[in-house]
Amino acid sequence: MSKKTKNISDGIRKLFELQSKLNHLSQDFDSKELDDLSFSMNQELKNLEFWFKSLYMYNGKSTSKAKKNSSRENGKKGGRPPKEISQLRKRREEIQNEIIPDLENKKSLSMDFVERQIIAQKIQTSEEELECINAKLQSKNYK
Repeated sequence: MSKKTKNISDGIRKLFELQSKLNHLSQDFDSKELDDLSFSMNQELKNLEFWFKSLYMYNGKSTSKAKKNSSRENGKKGGRPPKEISQLRKRREEIQNEIIPDLENKKSLSMDFVERQIIAQKIQTSEEELECINAKLQSKNYK
């Protein structure tokens, strides 16, 4: 629930509480005007609650032409991939585009022989992980 939605919902709840207190007060007094006010307030609160719920009932149901077209294209490819596949692809991109280039850059800038060996080992480990990810994606028929 968004902050705005929560605030509106809390406001409606507080109005219902106030209306309930007004009902109790109107029982103590024998005023027709107070009863009418309490009844009108109750009706307006119910009306507000109805419109609030109906407003949020339709969120996310509107579709644009672009959304429809992309959905059709994804359907031709077999639909949305499983979460595991998406995570593997994300990790593959991270290794290819960030980790390995960063390590190679550090290796080329390093003057210390031991540090270069450690970085080379990290590069090899990253490349092995990358091969493992590619093998998993191929075994599941995803690229």
